[in-house]
Amino acid sequence: MCRMLVAVGDVGMSPLVDALVAMASGKALKHGDGWGAAWRAGRGWKLVRSVKPCYEDEKIVGLGTVKSDLAVMHARKASRGAVSLENTHPFKQGSWIFCHNGEVKDEMELDAKFKPKGDTDSERLFYYILSSLEEGKEVASIRNALDGLKDYNGADFILSNMKKVYVVIKFTEDPSYFSMHLGEKNGSVVVSSEVLPGLGMRWTSLPDGSIVEIDASTGGYKIHK
Repeated sequence: MCRMLVAVGDVGMSPLVDALVAMASGKALKHGDGWGAAWRAGRGWKLVRSVKPCYEDEKIVGLGTVKSDLAVMHARKASRGAVSLENTHPFKQGSWIFCHNGEVKDEMELDAKFKPKGDTDSERLFYYILSSLEEGKEVASIRNALDGLKDYNGADFILSNMKKVYVVIKFTEDPSYFSMHLGEKNGSVVVSSEVLPGLGMRWTSLPDGSIVEIDASTGGYKIHK
């Protein structure tokens, strides 16, 4: 169970850090079992993770000065797997970054080249998606993989490389928790577990079963339903 966001464009890391901390430290449900962030740095990803709550970790403050036009952030509330760096999102494989909200109990078959480092269903879901991902057919590949899941409460995830971001909204319970929201302003786009008023964006709730495809360079997006 988690809070997460992805931002494309000139949003600024400092307000994104503030937004993640606000979501994670919420009064109703705290997400204090580690946090992580990945952002575009030149031609690749820079990744930082911590097992501390983001709202108690001084390390996250330094992210506010980072300059990047593509960022993924995640705060964890552990449902499966120990609180450890190996189990902390985002996960990275090759050029792909991934984070997840929910719990998937299905036995997910992975390509033999993928070897999970931790013991979360989230990391297995990442490799499960990559195992059947076809270049040029990403949305169809993702949807076909998701159709194979039967036992889950939430399979929301963010999957990104340097070219494209894919955000999946898929859940079977508690829409108030698992729904995701898209904000936009002046060509910048954010998709988040919660509406983030501090960003001054126009927000739209995304329906269950949708896949948001975002151009990681321009911020242009399409919602596949």
